Amino acid sequence: MVKINVDTAFDRVVCSSVSGVVVRDSNGHLLGSCIQLNNAIASCFAGEAQAVIQGLNFACNLGCMHVILESDSLTVISKLRSNNEDLSVLCLYISEARGISRNFVLCQFVFTPRGGNVVAHRLAHFASAFDPSPLQDFCVAINDPKDAVFVNGKFCKDPKLAVADDFFFPGLNKPGNTYNRVGSNVTTVNVDQIPGLNTLGISLVRIDYAPYGENPPHTHPRGTEILVVVQGTLYVGFVTSNPENRLITKILYPGDVFVFPIGLIHFQYNVGNTPAVAFAGLSSQNAGVITIANAVFGSNPPINPDVLTKAFQLDKNVVTHLQSIF
Repeated sequence: MVKINVDTAFDRVVCSSVSGVVVRDSNGHLLGSCIQLNNAIASCFAGEAQAVIQGLNFACNLGCMHVILESDSLTVISKLRSNNEDLSVLCLYISEARGISRNFVLCQFVFTPRGGNVVAHRLAHFASAFDPSPLQDFCVAINDPKDAVFVNGKFCKDPKLAVADDFFFPGLNKPGNTYNRVGSNVTTVNVDQIPGLNTLGISLVRIDYAPYGENPPHTHPRGTEILVVVQGTLYVGFVTSNPENRLITKILYPGDVFVFPIGLIHFQYNVGNTPAVAFAGLSSQNAGVITIANAVFGSNPPINPDVLTKAFQLDKNVVTHLQSIF
């Protein structure tokens, strides 16, 4: 039997909440935890009900089949356990939570006092306090869940045990290997390389370009990028969202800086016959990257060629050839 603990931190000024979810197995071992910001939340009870929904969805994604969900909101738990149709302002939340609960072989809703819900409570309130004002200096990421809290996808070590190497990465002066199909190499310095970046919302990359090499069209789903050229000449640009799809481009020289807004498709191309180098900062500890051609033509399993044939208005043989090389 898996136990789900949920709680919420409600901000009545901006009508938002942060859900904290903790999932443990029958031995009390942590299976996972998450936090989520919710907008347009009318009351603390709505926030609690939304946390229940997110807790159930999280457990579903973990593949749990027998669950007990605990909350310290007696109001919400009572409504979930009732056999009567809920007609209160929480009716939509209660209905959605009951619907998700049917995905489990067994799902029980249990009230627990605040003392039995401490971790979920602290997780929600810590997250709500982080942005824009952290309540601690840093949260160095570790892989050991013992006596740790799961924040932004990483466990945090005891701040007293933090050392200089938690905030250090060497070797960004070394060029990357650009001998590949696109003629570029990205050296990433994010939370996986510097654990002290966890919760700080920033990361860095070095990009090396062979002569006429490119960093092909891609997008960062979780971060804006600001790039500075230190060597060579780059043709860079991004495309705005639908329906305009306007291309905005610029030729950059050493010392020039350019910004690629979060989520927009962008690229860099070395227009010179000598190597080029750029550095870029990103507004996320792990901004993610989706290279368009790789994602579309190299997905696993492959997208049905008929879909891509119609989407790109290409001959089907061209589509299957592109899928074979990505």
